[in-house]
Amino acid sequence: MGAGKRLLTLTGGWATAMSLTLGGVTVGISGNCLLADYALADIVPDQTLGAEGSVVIPNTTVRGEIADKIEGGATRGANLFHSFQEFNVGELQRVYFANPSGIENILTRVTGGNLSNILGTLGVDGAANLFLLNPNGMVFGPNARLDVAGSFFASTANSLVFGDGVEFSATSPQAPPLLTINITPGLQYGKYDPRTTITNAGNLAAGKDLTLAAGNLDLQGQLDAGRNLTLLAEDTVNITDSVAQPFVANAGGLLVIQGNQSITIAAKNHVLSGLFAGSDLRLRSHNPITGDTNYTVGGNITIEQLDGNPGNFISPNDPIILANGDVSLGNYTGASLHILAGGSVRVGDIEINSTDTGDNTISPDNSNPFLASLANVTLSDEAATSVVIDGSNQPTLDIRAGIDWTLLGGFPGNTDSGNLVPNFGSAATSANIEIGKIEIKAPNGLVLLTNQYQANPSLVSDTLKISKLLTGDGTVAKVVNNKLEVDQSNKRFSGNGGSVYIDYRGGIDISDRIDASSASGQAGDITLITNGQISLDKSFIISNTFGNKKGGDITIDTGSLYAKNGAQIETSTFGQADAGKITIVADETVTFERFVNKSPNNKNISNRATGPVNIIREGARGNSGGIFITTGSLFLIDGAQLQVRVGDRQTKGQKSVGNSGDIKIVARDQVSFRTKNEDSSGTAITSIENKGEGKAGNIRIEARSVSLTNGSLQSNTQGQGNAGSVTIIATETVTFDRGPNSILSRVNKEGNGNGGKVLIETGSLFLTNGGAIMSQTEGKGDGGNVKIIADQVIFDEVRMKDGKLCKVPICPSGVFSRVLETGMGNGGEIKINANSMAVTNGAKLDASTNGNGKGGPIELTTNTLTVNDGVISSAAGDQATGQAGRITIDTIDSLKVEDGGIITVRSEEGLAGNLKIKANSLLLNKGKLLAQTKLSRSEDGANITLNISDLIQIKNESLISAQASGVKATGGNITINNNPFLIAFPATSPNGSDIIAKAPMGQGGNIIINAFSIFGDIQERPALPDNGTNDIDATGSTDGDVSLNTTNDFLEREPNSLPTEPGNDQLYQRCQPGNSTGSRLINTGRGGLPPRPGEISSNSPWEDLRRPSARGRYRSRTAFVNPPIKPPTTPKRKRIIEAQGIMIDAEGNIFLTANPTTTVTPDGSWRLSGKCGQR
Repeated sequence: MGAGKRLLTLTGGWATAMSLTLGGVTVGISGNCLLADYALADIVPDQTLGAEGSVVIPNTTVRGEIADKIEGGATRGANLFHSFQEFNVGELQRVYFANPSGIENILTRVTGGNLSNILGTLGVDGAANLFLLNPNGMVFGPNARLDVAGSFFASTANSLVFGDGVEFSATSPQAPPLLTINITPGLQYGKYDPRTTITNAGNLAAGKDLTLAAGNLDLQGQLDAGRNLTLLAEDTVNITDSVAQPFVANAGGLLVIQGNQSITIAAKNHVLSGLFAGSDLRLRSHNPITGDTNYTVGGNITIEQLDGNPGNFISPNDPIILANGDVSLGNYTGASLHILAGGSVRVGDIEINSTDTGDNTISPDNSNPFLASLANVTLSDEAATSVVIDGSNQPTLDIRAGIDWTLLGGFPGNTDSGNLVPNFGSAATSANIEIGKIEIKAPNGLVLLTNQYQANPSLVSDTLKISKLLTGDGTVAKVVNNKLEVDQSNKRFSGNGGSVYIDYRGGIDISDRIDASSASGQAGDITLITNGQISLDKSFIISNTFGNKKGGDITIDTGSLYAKNGAQIETSTFGQADAGKITIVADETVTFERFVNKSPNNKNISNRATGPVNIIREGARGNSGGIFITTGSLFLIDGAQLQVRVGDRQTKGQKSVGNSGDIKIVARDQVSFRTKNEDSSGTAITSIENKGEGKAGNIRIEARSVSLTNGSLQSNTQGQGNAGSVTIIATETVTFDRGPNSILSRVNKEGNGNGGKVLIETGSLFLTNGGAIMSQTEGKGDGGNVKIIADQVIFDEVRMKDGKLCKVPICPSGVFSRVLETGMGNGGEIKINANSMAVTNGAKLDASTNGNGKGGPIELTTNTLTVNDGVISSAAGDQATGQAGRITIDTIDSLKVEDGGIITVRSEEGLAGNLKIKANSLLLNKGKLLAQTKLSRSEDGANITLNISDLIQIKNESLISAQASGVKATGGNITINNNPFLIAFPATSPNGSDIIAKAPMGQGGNIIINAFSIFGDIQERPALPDNGTNDIDATGSTDGDVSLNTTNDFLEREPNSLPTEPGNDQLYQRCQPGNSTGSRLINTGRGGLPPRPGEISSNSPWEDLRRPSARGRYRSRTAFVNPPIKPPTTPKRKRIIEAQGIMIDAEGNIFLTANPTTTVTPDGSWRLSGKCGQR
């Protein structure tokens, strides 16, 4: 050791001399003087324990480092008692109490008259609890720390009183009695001097309980208890932090702070400051408690008076309360308030008047990751709405009840000792929120009330009752005599209205109104969410704007919503800004109903239209936000309306400019618009009105079924802009019936824009009795596309109106995509994908233009398609200047065009599109496939391509025609592919059934038929009127080519060679497919060679007779029929057998027969008899 420096010497445990020589100068230290050199700190045992006195051993090794160790003391059972005259721990000094085997508690008192300065490390070399008693006070310096695995108790009480009456006193020190002393339960504190104080600026951590009890507590440092943390003051508790030093009180269990006269917490200067408890937190004081800090608690939080009644809470800054259990307090006044509880929240009236000023609130920009993570709230609505909480920028009321604390990850872990896991000592009782009047008295506020944030579904909740919830500036709009009056007599501030979010399970009862409107700023958003019911009866939810800032959004998510008698949900703008949007989600039903008074006067109860209203009013400039509904079922009854409009409906007035929002409806079950009469239809409409400029919004409906009876879905523009799209997705059925029951996406005559798209996806689609799907433009723009995807599609025109049959075209049913005469643009596409489809009784599919533009294409993909007295058309009318669109039909099974049905591509003045059909079979029975074009210049005409894999039947004046009528126009080509049987039934009417590719004033088209065989009477010849034949005609001023290609060298064309209906082939049952008998039928063909797989055996001899051609270009084959031969008869069964004989006719032809044969059936159908497999 260097010269001049003397170590501390101990005699019998007493400090006898302390001096320090620095630079030749010796400095003396008094017993209670504090120096930085830990070797000079005073630890002076007293004489009260006699021979059991404490002994201090310096410079020993404890836990791997140099420390002073305290041994000795009086042992009583599991308790070890120490007594000191002075007890201080210097800077950098490490002082540890020895922990002999079996000792559980170390009790230490200071009997001198000085306070204890703990500036270094105080610990226990073991797991025992440490009690420190000094009635004169204690100071824990900035570098003070505890190293105590058990509990630590520090008190300025004069004694510790045990349960058996034994007292361990610091003011009247006695040796502990020679009997076992029981610490737990029953330990109490003696009297306090209210002038004494425990001050802490250090880091005090105990593995178990930590208790500080004094007349006053002055706390700035960190307190960390593995179990309970108790802070008791006979007078006041004062808690502060600084920018450099956080205050942290961290308890793994219960945290109690009691200041009998006051509690003042001002710990918001450091982002890590706060109160943390794994179990309950109790703040108790006779007077209102000021509590500016953060609270994170695993149990209940109670702010109460000393008598147990709710205590009022004041916070000039922004408190954050996080609790796993219930939270209870009285009235609150102050800055933003955040309460997040695992249980219920009970608060009186709330007034929010300011924000916090620092980085110590729930905010996405908070540097504390845990607090920042709480800023993003996802609500429980279908849209999963996201809310950002920022109490430092918005005056905020943030109450969240019924939280599952485990989903938050426990405590935030912002202390030096790390995370503490809550023990959940207090179970939450419910998820209720009980609250009084709420008023935000500052602009740009926010209110969040929810028990759905990280919700615990096991907790019950009652109805949330809101009397008034006011976040707006107090401006109210009144309509008097169709004029708007603005009342600002109750204006509270200037600026943006505050947003409201209520997400609550158990129902919401709003007795008056929720109003977030603003005249001097943006209106606030309003969101209501509940699994119960929200009822509106002549009541209001409003977020309007009257200036140049946006209107608020309104969102309702509920079990069911029932609005009647003019109840309105409105977000509109009367100024120069956008209106908000309206979103409604209901698990069960949404019903908007306009009741009518049943009194003799029969007047409406309310002149207001029931339902959501989202309008850019007359003279306003901005966009409307739209209406979005998700529910089990939606009902619009007796004229209720969903309105999203730009402008008012009068034809005169100021111009409104903006885009109309969308209407979206999602229903688990049904959507029904029903009205008793056609004069008052249930309507969902997005529109640009007469004086409007902008784009009409889209309409989308998703449901199990959609039914419109005298109802209407409209997306229109009567001004300048595009019409919106209309989409319906229904898993079962879509039905439009009677009245103005239409889908209409339109640009009116005065409009300038495109027609919107229409999409329907459903199980079955029925358009009956005048139901129409229309996408059109009468102005400048293209017609919209129509797409339908369904299992079954039925379009039927016939309907009854006033008891009478209504005929086309008065009441048309169908699908239309049109550009009308005044329109300038292209017709839209019609695309249908279905299992079965029928167009009947005058119904239509029409993609056309009568203006300046192309006709739209039609694409149909089906399993079966029937066109019976219906029309599928893609056309350019006589006023059109563009080409007609194409039609493409892909039918997996059968296509039937019957009884006047027509499939046509045509152009009255221009070029027609192509018609392409793919099917397994095609039946034309009084049906027509047409491609008509008229051109004044030399161009190709429309083409018809039929890719039929099995069978084509043509009968009863059916027609396949690709004609050009213009000067020098070329007829279209007709191509039949895929090797089908082609059957042309005999003509039964004057014109027969024809295949035509004519161009009277131009080049005839080409006809190419690639078939397996052609049966029936159809020949290449001019298709003249009333010729009574089936014709193939490619004539023109220059004829086209006709090419008939068959894989089977058999062509049947003789008149009357086929019946009008084919005969029935009969085979013996045992030879049916799947029969497992060993029978065989062998046909070796000519010369013993088997026939080709595509050949058909015949009862006719093989002939090859060529008919002379008029022009030398035609190739035809005719099969002659032999004289009748009488078939054999058998008495009972008729079976197919191997040939048993030979017959030679008069011309020398040879036939193989089962028996001698005398007759051949004239229609080529035969019956064979005999025994299958017989030899």
